[in-house]
Amino acid sequence: MPTAESQFTSIVAKAKGLATSVWGRAWCINLDRYSYYAGRLPQGRTLLRRGQVQSLNITPGLVLAQVDDERSHKVSIRLTPCEPERWAQLRERCSNGVDSLLDLLQGRLSPSVMALMTDSESGLFPEPSEIRCVCTCIDDADLCKHAAAALYGVGIMLDTRPELLFVLREVVAAELVKAGMTCTEVGDIEGQDLADIFGFEMISPVSDAPLS
Repeated sequence: MPTAESQFTSIVAKAKGLATSVWGRAWCINLDRYSYYAGRLPQGRTLLRRGQVQSLNITPGLVLAQVDDERSHKVSIRLTPCEPERWAQLRERCSNGVDSLLDLLQGRLSPSVMALMTDSESGLFPEPSEIRCVCTCIDDADLCKHAAAALYGVGIMLDTRPELLFVLREVVAAELVKAGMTCTEVGDIEGQDLADIFGFEMISPVSDAPLS
């Protein structure tokens, strides 16, 4: 059985379009509203559709990718953790609105809860100011086309591994469910193996050292 990293590297590299799942599409829609990066985002989408994102790995607060253009470039994207106050408010607003962890990860949420989760100001997705990109290319912009491609590649990853959104934002998905559950039900969720539910092997955290 392939390791999680090689398995999902293959998925991103073979992508011929953008994300298709609820969480993947929501991630891309959030990127599209970054008007500050409007000049680079279309170029990033093109690179992704051409299969030029050759590898992509997500760990808490960090995306590492290799993007092949005329040359191969290494991309490191760091995200500021979701602020505790913001996360607490989001949990409170979603209280009793998420029936199960499985429903949450598969995007089976009411329109009102999904609106809260994807709200541009108070939801789970990052703001441009919370993202810092470093690439080995010569473009000195805050977001080069290679980093943009990697960010859209995150959406492809979320199609298959939606829990990675919560890993990337360094919050615990099950906390959104706990508010409306009994202690027994919470224990059942915490004891579940997501690999059994979704059929993948978990990626082990990698070093957070910057790419050379």
